[in-house]
Amino acid sequence: MAGNTGELLEFDRQIFLDLLNEDGLVIMAKGLGVDRMMLNFLKLYCSPKSFVLVLNTSNYQEEYFIEELKAHNVDLIPKIITSQYSSIEREEIYLQGGVLFVTPRILVVDMLSKRVPIHLINGIIVAKAHKMIESYQEAFITRLYRQNNKNGFVKAFSDAPSTFTSGFSQVEKVMKNLFVRKLFLWPRFHATVTGCLEKHKVDVVELLIPMTKHMVTIQTAIIDIIYTCLKELKKGNPSLDTSDLVVENAMSQAFDNIVKVQLEPIWHQLSGKTKQLIDDLKMLRLLILFLTQYDCITFLNYLESVRTNGTRLNKYSLWLFLDSTNVLFTLDTLLEPNPKWSLLTKILEEIKDMDCNSEEKRVLICALDERTCYQIKNYLIHGEREALMRNFNRTRSEKNKISLADGKESRFHLLWLNSQKNRKKNVKVMRQKIRKRLAKRRAKQVCCIAYDPNGFLCKECTNAIHLNPEEIEGLPLNAITIHPLHGCSDPYSLTRVLTSLNPRFVILYDPELVFVRQLEVFKASRPGQQLRVYFTMYSSSAEEQKYLTALRKEKEAFETLIREKAAMVIPEEREGKSDSCQQFSCDIQSIAMNVDTRIAGGRSQVNRNRKIIVDVREFRSELPSLIHKRGIDIVPITLKIGDYILSPDMCVERKSLSDLIGSLNSGRLYNQVVAMTRYYQRPILLIEFVKNKPFVLESKRFHPGEISFQDLTSKVALLTLQFPKLRLLWCDSPHSTAELFEQLKLNHDEPDPNYASEVGDEENAVVQYDMYTPKTQDFVLKLPGISIKNYRSIMNNIKDFQELRTANKERLIELLGNTNVGKNLWEFIHSVNQKVSATSTVSRKK
Repeated sequence: MAGNTGELLEFDRQIFLDLLNEDGLVIMAKGLGVDRMMLNFLKLYCSPKSFVLVLNTSNYQEEYFIEELKAHNVDLIPKIITSQYSSIEREEIYLQGGVLFVTPRILVVDMLSKRVPIHLINGIIVAKAHKMIESYQEAFITRLYRQNNKNGFVKAFSDAPSTFTSGFSQVEKVMKNLFVRKLFLWPRFHATVTGCLEKHKVDVVELLIPMTKHMVTIQTAIIDIIYTCLKELKKGNPSLDTSDLVVENAMSQAFDNIVKVQLEPIWHQLSGKTKQLIDDLKMLRLLILFLTQYDCITFLNYLESVRTNGTRLNKYSLWLFLDSTNVLFTLDTLLEPNPKWSLLTKILEEIKDMDCNSEEKRVLICALDERTCYQIKNYLIHGEREALMRNFNRTRSEKNKISLADGKESRFHLLWLNSQKNRKKNVKVMRQKIRKRLAKRRAKQVCCIAYDPNGFLCKECTNAIHLNPEEIEGLPLNAITIHPLHGCSDPYSLTRVLTSLNPRFVILYDPELVFVRQLEVFKASRPGQQLRVYFTMYSSSAEEQKYLTALRKEKEAFETLIREKAAMVIPEEREGKSDSCQQFSCDIQSIAMNVDTRIAGGRSQVNRNRKIIVDVREFRSELPSLIHKRGIDIVPITLKIGDYILSPDMCVERKSLSDLIGSLNSGRLYNQVVAMTRYYQRPILLIEFVKNKPFVLESKRFHPGEISFQDLTSKVALLTLQFPKLRLLWCDSPHSTAELFEQLKLNHDEPDPNYASEVGDEENAVVQYDMYTPKTQDFVLKLPGISIKNYRSIMNNIKDFQELRTANKERLIELLGNTNVGKNLWEFIHSVNQKVSATSTVSRKK
């Protein structure tokens, strides 16, 4: 994304022309500029003559695109459609055309409600297409779009190749959801990309520095601990795929997802030891990161917290008793500065001595996160000794603070917590000291950058740190800007700084694959400008291994995708531009399966215009999309009672397990069931579990025959006893629920949207709950001809049963609005035994 967005590079032009001529999915290497490609397509359609929808963009991405399009003076600035617009306003905006960023849930509802003129849409642009592997709303949108528009385009972009190789035929699934047949792959090793970037090559100075002796010893100990933890994890869980459980992967954050995918379905069955091993591996990854990323003070503080918490909480943390752990905690470490600090000084001195205009000496220093940037700032302003002392004193009490005048900093033992002298101290006493120290920090509200192991930053810290020349003695550079690579609230902050600063020198303090690519594109888009990049990295370190692993995994992902593309067979109708598309014909097959074999020839008795009324809030889930996929029309309405209306007398309230627990505890579910039983003859409570997620409905302490208000099963049982008409359904996934709904609708009439929208409104609720008792309503509803649609007319105009008995036939017909219904009620009343007491009345609630 770095670089001049107005000028296309050679490979940019090729990608643009390929996708302009045909619909398809573009997968690019990270950092090559997938957002820049999207931006150039958006510029084509920012006109009232076009109507293009953009899906799957973040708020920051939308703001960045609009900002860039304004700079290019497009005819019509794109709009962001959210819930702040009413349905009428949204409909007007759709008719105005141009480029629209629309929230998926709103767009689905508007499409189903016919507010969007789907036939007028020129096309859909999909960002982050890899998210459609697990997404449902975007797939629902493209499905509705292609069913009603056979001419518009679909263009999708992604820069996450690894996500397409994590399962079976993932890229083909995404292309199927997008209704595209073409796959365009653009790795960094693509000949066109390589030729373009080599032609405008960046002047890169690679600086590999060795770690100190103590750092090497600590790193070796941590790696040994990680290896032992992985070995124990494999031993205790033989069903795991052990191919990915290696030390190399355990150093990256993606390792957490690898383990989660395999263990999540059986998480509730895992032993405490296994769960603790997973937590320990996360902690050890942070520990090895702190070793190379921050100064020794920050590493010490995190190490102290690990030891304290491990002794106090983690009884299953076996790694605390390993020999490597003893080395880690008993090593005496000198107060030594970060080796990269001195290297940074040498680089800045080299830049200062270069023979070039001082105005061109604009330096951008990019580090991993804000904490690192803050430490670099302190070092450049105060020097290494004072910077270390400041960090050390932030974490110590007044009597334990030291100053430069003491002369203690030369050989001050930092690991005092685990030295031979202090190791024998009572752990309880140490915990008390730590609590007091933390309380003092909170009271003083000191900036937590230097010592907070969780990485939280104070509100005063900003993303970019600008240093003036007078702040750094001996380094009269024009400007030095320090900016984090990760952790910014705005992901485009670094892009804006790079473009606005236009640096002559960039110091990559921490290796980052994506930013290296961004710098290559930045230089290629400015062929006449000089750019030197200093690339610093610890040799033979976990930092280096992590960078090389990222390169290898991306390369392997593209190689896998290239092989899949070569073997991929996609039918022509996949684009959905013809009625022969299998994705649409499956709906007809689903309907045809529901036949009544009792009729000669097995003629279908299913109404092909089947429909289900769905509450608009339910479009956050996958279920409406799956129902529509089964050939059932979806009618989105704001329902006051229920979530799904399957028939005129069948209402469904859907609850996830967490929602069920919360609504039972708050009493909300009771009120919902009361409303459903009043207005519908078949109220249903659907409890839907999440597929591949563990769940336990019964408590281990629950015994059959016991009723406890604290137990979930007891609460559900009491609910069914209170409401005999209520039916419970259990489904393990939205797919099962959609199939169940289809079966429940068999041989039932279709629901009325007008009636469903009126049921339960506030005006009727006053009549329902305040004017009449529930028993009164139940009695009236049992009379012949009386239904939920007309019972209020009788109750509001007839005082009591005596008046009802004396009413003539014409009045009943007038009140009920139907001749046959009124006649049936009159005949029933006059056929009742005349011995019924005239004093029996149905009175109003007092």
